[in-house]
Amino acid sequence: MPSWSAYRDRICTKNDDIQGTAAVALAGVFGALRISGQKLTEQRFLFLAVARRTGIAELISEAMTLEV
Repeated sequence: MPSWSAYRDRICTKNDDIQGTAAVALAGVFGALRISGQKLTEQRFLFLAVARRTGIAELISEAMTLEV
């Protein structure tokens, strides 16, 4: 039986620990912005270098790019 790494370039997968946490965090940010009436691009975020937080930072930066 081949290891998971044999498929990593052929099958799109999701790491729930990183991407799932990022999606929930961004949803919370969007909810807060809806209440405050502010824009995502007007916010500042601080992240510590941990895998989950790196995923959150990446997703928030992508969302900021799409907002502009």
